[in-house]
Amino acid sequence: MRLLALLLTPFLAFSLTLEEAVKLARERASEVRISRLDAEKARKEFLRSLSALLPRLSFTYSYTHLDPNLVFGFGIQDRQEFSLSLIQTVFNLTALRAVWASKEGEELKRLVLKDAEREITYHTKDAFYALLYRKALIELGREELAYWREYYRLVEKRYEAGLVPKIELVRARAQLKSSEASLKQKETDYENALEEFLAFLKLEKGEPEGSLELPPERFSYEELKEALLKNNSTLRVARKALRLAGLQVKVVEGEYLPSVEAFADYRGFTGRKTLYGGTVWIKGYSVGLRVSYNLFDGLSREARRASARIEFLKEQERLLDLRYRLLAELKKTLNALEAVSKQIEATRLSLEASKEALRLATERYAHGVGSYLEVLEARKNLTETKARLYELMYRRASLRAYLERLTR
Repeated sequence: MRLLALLLTPFLAFSLTLEEAVKLARERASEVRISRLDAEKARKEFLRSLSALLPRLSFTYSYTHLDPNLVFGFGIQDRQEFSLSLIQTVFNLTALRAVWASKEGEELKRLVLKDAEREITYHTKDAFYALLYRKALIELGREELAYWREYYRLVEKRYEAGLVPKIELVRARAQLKSSEASLKQKETDYENALEEFLAFLKLEKGEPEGSLELPPERFSYEELKEALLKNNSTLRVARKALRLAGLQVKVVEGEYLPSVEAFADYRGFTGRKTLYGGTVWIKGYSVGLRVSYNLFDGLSREARRASARIEFLKEQERLLDLRYRLLAELKKTLNALEAVSKQIEATRLSLEASKEALRLATERYAHGVGSYLEVLEARKNLTETKARLYELMYRRASLRAYLERLTR
C-alpha cells in the first residue's frame, strides 16, 4: 500500500502552502539549479588556479630502437631514458593574486546563487498571492451567482403573480446568465494561472492554500535602509564583483615582477659500457633556480592593465547606480504600502455601506417599492467593492514580498 501511495502521489491533488511553494521553487527552479552548477564550477576553477602554486611532479620514460644502419661509432642500438622532475614555484605574484581572484570568483558565484534564490522566492510569493487573489474572485463570483439565482426565483414568483411585467423576468434571466459566464471566465483564468505555477514548480498537481490577510506591521525607513545596505543580495553581488575587478587589476600588475621557480631533476639513460660493447645506466641529478622576467611584450601587458582598470571603474559605476536605485525602490515600496493600507481601510468601510445598500434595495424591490435597476446597481457596487478589496490585499501582500526581497 505504501508503494502504491508513492506511485500515485504525483497524480493526486494536495494543498500547497506558501512555505512549501517557496521551498520547492528554491530546489527546482532552473535559474537556481544553473546558479548552483556555476558555483560548483567556480570551486573547480579555484582548485585549478591553486595548482600554479603547488609542486609539479612529472616522470617520463622512453625506449628507442635504432636500425643497425643508424648506429655509428660508440652509439648503441637500444636506448632508454627516464626523467623524474619536481618544480616548485618560489615566487610568482601573478599566480598568487590569480588564486585570490579565483577565490573571490568562487564567493561571487555563491552570492549569485543566493541572489537567484531570493529572486525566485519573491516571484514565487507574488505568483502564490496572485493565485489566492484569483481564488477569492471565484468565491466572489459564486456568491454573486447564488444571489442572482435567488433574485431570479423572486422575480419569477412575482411575474407568475402578475406583479411585474415580463421584461423584468427577462432582465433577471439575462443577469443570471451573465453571472454564470463571469464565474466561468474567472475559473478558467485561475486554472490557467495555476497550471503555469505548477509547471514552474515542476509539479503535476497542487492547490494553493492560504489567505491574503496579513498581520499589521510597522515599517521604519531608516531601519529598512540599514537592512538593505547590509543584506540585499544583489548589492552584495555588486560589491563582490567590484572587489574581483580590483583583484584582476592586481593580477595584471603582478606581471611587472619576475617569477622564481626551484627545480630538481633525477634522470638517467643507457650508454655503451666499454669499447667492446654492452650497455650501462648513467644516472644523476640536478637542482637549481629559474628566474623569468618579461622584458617587453609589445605593450600587451600595458593594454591588459588598462583594460582591467576600465572594468574596475565600470563596476564602481554599476555599484553606485545600483545602490541609489535600490534605495529609490525601497522608498517607492514603502510609499505604495502606506497608500494601499489606507485604501484597504477605506474600502472596508465602503464595503459595509455597499452591503447595507444592497440589503435595502433588495427589500424595497421585494415589497414592490423599488426597481430592478436599483437592485442591479447596488449589487454591482458591492461586487466591485469586494473585488477592489481583494485586489488591494493582493497588492499589499506582493509589496510585502518585494520589501523582503529588498531587505532580507
